Amino acid sequence: MSHHLLGVALGLAQQINDRPLAAWVLSRWGEQALHEASLLPDRHRQLIDSAVACTTAAAAMVKDAPPMARSFILTKVALATSLTGDRTSTKRALGQVWTAYGQVGTLEEPAWVDAYEWGHLRHEEARCYANLGMAAEATQAAEDALRVRTEARPRAFSLGVAALGYAQAPGADIERACALGQDLIDAAAELRSRRLMLRVSEVLQALAPHRGRRDVEALRESATTVLGRGTG
Repeated sequence: MSHHLLGVALGLAQQINDRPLAAWVLSRWGEQALHEASLLPDRHRQLIDSAVACTTAAAAMVKDAPPMARSFILTKVALATSLTGDRTSTKRALGQVWTAYGQVGTLEEPAWVDAYEWGHLRHEEARCYANLGMAAEATQAAEDALRVRTEARPRAFSLGVAALGYAQAPGADIERACALGQDLIDAAAELRSRRLMLRVSEVLQALAPHRGRRDVEALRESATTVLGRGTG
């Protein structure tokens, strides 16, 4: 269904000759491939390559687009590249994100950009750092995002990235990871999102070396009920 809807959206954007909108849809198509890669290990490499190709093509379409639209699409390039393990290329793409963001206000943005702001870009940066195993950078970026992301669903995803970062960092802050993990579990129970359920499982896996701690065991117990529920 996701593929079908993305295909329809891309066709409509092309019909009205809206290049930034078409590039936005193409970048989301690339992100869809990233989500599939996490669920289909036998096709992981193929799907990552597809995501890189889609997001890179999207970025090429918006070289002259308004800066906020361009910066959002460039985050998807960085995200796809981060899953290849290439730190240099990922950091280069993130640099381009913030260069574009520095020009926000110089051109009128398309309407769909209203859904995105600085906190969203910082969240995507956190995801990139988490994929690269740069836990300290991931937690800082995610904490920045949490300060401004107040809507339940976007905030929940930032909670997940931050919790993972604290659990995985050298000298891990397990207390903070568990506190954020509990907030994530509460959000997952309310939102009933499969992606959030997967993030809860990832946080528990990252905390596995610390089993036996009271706060870790309490978190695992709290997650049991949520993970056993169906999702929409």
